[in-house]
Amino acid sequence: MRERIVRAIGEVTIDGASVTQRQRALLAALALHRATGATMDALVDAMWCDRAPTSARKSVQNQVARLRHVFGPDLIVTDGDRYHLNARTDVAVIDQAAAHFEPLSATAGDIHEVASVLATWHGTPFVDLADSPQADAERARLELLQARLVESLTLARLTGHRGTDARADAIIQLTVRTSTHPLHERAWELLVAALHMDGRRTEALGAYARFGEVLDRQLGVTPSRDFQRLRAIVDADQLLDPVAAFGGTTYRPVPTLLASA
Repeated sequence: MRERIVRAIGEVTIDGASVTQRQRALLAALALHRATGATMDALVDAMWCDRAPTSARKSVQNQVARLRHVFGPDLIVTDGDRYHLNARTDVAVIDQAAAHFEPLSATAGDIHEVASVLATWHGTPFVDLADSPQADAERARLELLQARLVESLTLARLTGHRGTDARADAIIQLTVRTSTHPLHERAWELLVAALHMDGRRTEALGAYARFGEVLDRQLGVTPSRDFQRLRAIVDADQLLDPVAAFGGTTYRPVPTLLASA
């Protein structure tokens, strides 16, 4: 039997199928509480916040029954007073990719797999749980995880003599990343490294200068010592070994949020 996929990043769907607004909130709450299961109170809060009608609990039960009818009786299972989502989530897929991806030893298959996972990221995580502090925390964790996975992917593309096509992909991705996240120093470091390795030393130095201007203007600080050392290598037009430059500073996995009810 094919494994069901519930998407909680962007509009909630089940195997690509749309559901109602109430069902989106219910499924998003189940995905958020995937580690522990969600209580009835948590589902009511997700669907109505502080505006729940007196019939809210019955309405939750009705929505659960409808989802089971359409997508299978085992989609949502109960264990005591908790409801559990019996399906894989895109959040779990992202977590797994980040936990197992080693950029400095990644194969072409590993790179393709992670790139495919990142390509499925569309929209804001748990967008249907806008008023939930737990959802806010999980959104922040996932957005950080996405940033680190993007940067790890680009580092993998720079190592292992992968050629000009891999560098070109990395440069494109990092240019976008630095535009949308101008304070992410690692993205700027990788961009400078990729440009230098591609024989574009002047552009690499220009990228370093732009980041320095952003830091000075917004935070009143200068780039880190590691980044300054990288800039010195580029300025001297020396050969850059990305494994030596970044091997000791790869990101640790971001812990999975264990949401409680």
